[in-house]
Amino acid sequence: MVGVDPAEVESGLSARAWVCPVAGCGGRLGPWGHARWRGVFLDVEERSAPTLVRPRRARCSSCGVTQVLLDRRVLSRRKDGSMVVQVALELASSGMGAGRVAWEVGRPFSTVRGWLRSARACAPGVEACLSALVQQVAGVVALPASGTGVGRLVSACVRFAVGAGWPVSEWLAAGASACRCRVLQASRWAQHETAVAALGWVAASSDVGP
Repeated sequence: MVGVDPAEVESGLSARAWVCPVAGCGGRLGPWGHARWRGVFLDVEERSAPTLVRPRRARCSSCGVTQVLLDRRVLSRRKDGSMVVQVALELASSGMGAGRVAWEVGRPFSTVRGWLRSARACAPGVEACLSALVQQVAGVVALPASGTGVGRLVSACVRFAVGAGWPVSEWLAAGASACRCRVLQASRWAQHETAVAALGWVAASSDVGP
């Protein structure tokens, strides 16, 4: 399993290299213990025993608000990692039905159906926010996403990954980095908030649900 080196997270926090994501704050994040352990299925082939992940916690030296840092493998409130969900969305965007997608990734039909419904609901907001963000940060004018529904979300994230310099193979993690790992939560796109992002780590909620 290849993940982000925890030592890089420690050095970033110790150097106060990351800006607080709270709107209007501008303070710097420093180390503040760890969040609770949680089990996350990080790979499609990982089905019986999840990988235990313990995210780092950070605290702003200015406003005092604490944040939990999730690495690029994890999505907020999801027991399956970003690569598992990414595979499912790619299959769905190619025209595969929810039942077949669930069989291919080895996850319950209800779980996969929920991912696809969320992706369709989030697609317009994802496209608008990622297009604006990549233009602001990288000076790249993003072309309109192609496709509809799930395909529209996939296209928007892929274009953002290319413009922001992320590996295309991690397009869902790239999109998640812009919304504090909540790329499949429609309410998050209504009030967009840029993530704390460095070395692939982003500030997010400490809760992980189904």
